[in-house]
Amino acid sequence: MRKDWNRKPIIDTLPQGKRRILLRVSYDGSGFAGFQMQNNAVSVASCLQEAIKKITKEEVVIVSSGRTDSGVHAIGQYCHFDTSSAIESKKFADAINANINGQVKVMSSTEVSGTFHARYSALAREYRYFFKEYQDCTVFDTGRVWQMKELPDINVLNELACFIKGDTDFKAFAVSEDRNKSTMRDVYISNFYQEGQTLVYRIVANAFLYHQIRSLAGTFIKIAQKATDKEQATDILKKIMCGEKTTVGIYTAPPWGLYFYDTVYNEEEWKVLSKDIEKGEYN
Repeated sequence: MRKDWNRKPIIDTLPQGKRRILLRVSYDGSGFAGFQMQNNAVSVASCLQEAIKKITKEEVVIVSSGRTDSGVHAIGQYCHFDTSSAIESKKFADAINANINGQVKVMSSTEVSGTFHARYSALAREYRYFFKEYQDCTVFDTGRVWQMKELPDINVLNELACFIKGDTDFKAFAVSEDRNKSTMRDVYISNFYQEGQTLVYRIVANAFLYHQIRSLAGTFIKIAQKATDKEQATDILKKIMCGEKTTVGIYTAPPWGLYFYDTVYNEEEWKVLSKDIEKGEYN
């Protein structure tokens, strides 16, 4: 595992009179062009920025723990901003919620050190993708899960999910819009599980490529639908990862089933996640 992946940059302390506030945010992504600021579209970050300006009369910069595609949701995405306001840190959450689009809710607000950075201090990021059979869906599942006629065999899906765990090269899943220099990623957790009538794909890694999780989720589903057994499914995925032609191509799942679930900042929690990769024990 590359040790420099989690190296925190040297970050200057805050200017005198400035404070750094960390927000934990949840949102319904269906009405946004992603989290990050966009020139000609409404984003989660722009809504937060406008709400904070109403409260503090300041123009702030929102720095997040990661980007999300248009239509992707969040349960617990983190971001920070710097302010000169004297408002008590924990009161920012309620104040922002009273001045923001109802599709966004700040779950918590805390003051952090100026050396903390929502993106660069992050050691791991967790996403979850939700699937459900159409016959089991209610109207409230619309735009919240990937609805399909029939869910594939979960055992085959977990065979595929397990295959990508560890220190893995995702070059085959990289797209032209991705600006990352390296396609290597540490995948700590990758598994499917059933939660009532909903199938959930959980993935935790140090970072992700552009569209990577949606492409993995969609490709796993398509392979599991095509393959006759776990061995054939794994063989197809191996060929895809090697850039070889197969009967199944890379398929990008729709955005509305994906949720930015959490970010790991705690060193001890990260060590537990990463120890198996360092030992080579991740199957």
